[in-house]
Amino acid sequence: AGTLDLFVMARCPYGVEAIHASREAFAHFGGKLELRIHWIVTEVTPEEMAALGMPDLCAKAGGHAFCSIHGTGETEDSLRWICAQSKTTTEKLMSLYACVEAGEKIGMDLMGCAEAAGLDPAAIEECAAGDEGADLLSADASLGEALGMDASPSYLWNNNEVEYVDPAPAAIAGKACDVNPGLAGCDDLSGLPGAGGTAGDGKQCGQ
Repeated sequence: AGTLDLFVMARCPYGVEAIHASREAFAHFGGKLELRIHWIVTEVTPEEMAALGMPDLCAKAGGHAFCSIHGTGETEDSLRWICAQSKTTTEKLMSLYACVEAGEKIGMDLMGCAEAAGLDPAAIEECAAGDEGADLLSADASLGEALGMDASPSYLWNNNEVEYVDPAPAAIAGKACDVNPGLAGCDDLSGLPGAGGTAGDGKQCGQ
């Protein structure tokens, strides 16, 4: 099985598109492609946050302080999502993403979708509001910084190859097949949206 680590900003429309495209690719491969989603934020010290003086973008969470280019609401969304991820299987998480796909942004109706997916919304909120969620998000922030993943979406394949692809299910599945010869399901990608399409315009949200 191959792995795809997808790095996104919670309120970046291109990142949201990539999540849903990756979800469809994941479903096509029947779980043979491991999908891990990471949330892009910048962690700063409380002193740095005070010096920046940007309360709309930077805020404390648990024992940490984070900045997001789409505002503090993006950090709050990231905390809820990373907490939801920590409390379920990838398959249930895919159901959660499918539920919110019709929303205007990824944080819309998350709690209602969580309940529908068999998760405990109260547990997610408790995690997001406390040290647990902040520690999880801090780990993602550190990972993204170490790998230079500061644009949404960014793709890491099999833990070693960084390459952007068009956020379309067929393009993501095609790249997964390129880096994982013999991956079951690669013989026919024609049923996936975007099959035979042209390359995307490479739009990303920059940190």
